[in-house]
Amino acid sequence: MRVPLPAILAALALLPPGSAGARPKAPSAPDVPAPFEARVVRVHDGDTVDVLLDGAPRRIRLFGIDAPERYQDHSIQSRKHLGALVHHKTVRVVVRDIDRYGRWVAELTVGELDVGLAMVKAGYAWWYERYAADRASLREAQEEAQAARRGLWVDKDPIMPSMFRRSKKRVPAS
Repeated sequence: MRVPLPAILAALALLPPGSAGARPKAPSAPDVPAPFEARVVRVHDGDTVDVLLDGAPRRIRLFGIDAPERYQDHSIQSRKHLGALVHHKTVRVVVRDIDRYGRWVAELTVGELDVGLAMVKAGYAWWYERYAADRASLREAQEEAQAARRGLWVDKDPIMPSMFRRSKKRVPAS
């Protein structure tokens, strides 16, 4: 179905100024909660979990790491490893940011264990340099996992999840 241009322009005129084509903004710093403890109730993949907060699940994306995507090599092992570290455990959550999907991007610890760092050390996640350039410990953990050929580093040239996501996007026919 083709929509005539005048109809599109009329619809756009009804939108508030500056909102046409704009992406929703991430909430500002006051929306970021103080550190808290919560129980992990679901592990979605190697870098995303749900914690139980005020009786409802809240999605958390681990800060500073990027784990294999669903259907990507090593995704199942990555999810299982994260599950072994945190599933049904109480974690300390330090929210660092809110992503464009509304997820809290946070550092998780179980006792003294830095969960993101443990995932990278085990070779089940990449150091997400773009967002955590200042985390030398993640860089060092990744170099160590690569040298030891742990986890996803058993592959000669594993594909970063960001590249995997880009390769899966469909390009509209012209």
